[in-house]
Amino acid sequence: MKQTVKEAAKEFAKSVIDSFERRGVPSGISDIKEMITLGFENGAEWQEKQSPWISIDEGYPEGKQPVLCSSQIYGKVVLCWDELSQTWNYPESCELYCEWNKVDCWMYIPEV
Repeated sequence: MKQTVKEAAKEFAKSVIDSFERRGVPSGISDIKEMITLGFENGAEWQEKQSPWISIDEGYPEGKQPVLCSSQIYGKVVLCWDELSQTWNYPESCELYCEWNKVDCWMYIPEV
């Protein structure tokens, strides 16, 4: 399961507090600026590693909403998951596109 922002922030805060034992508590503006910069950089690196793609091992979309699917066989295509028939269908016609195991991962379509 993916790490949440809150979990990552707590983990980073703990590492900073633990570093106080080794380097001491920040005592000046330059130390505080360095800590803020380090926090921002770590947050940006964490965000960069997060993927919007959800493996079918983690679950399927709910409510037959269109999602972007990725498959080694078919490439990228917008489909709807049908829980009842366990198939991926075309959003416009609800006709079968492929079986459940032909899609590797999916993601919600971002709003523009």
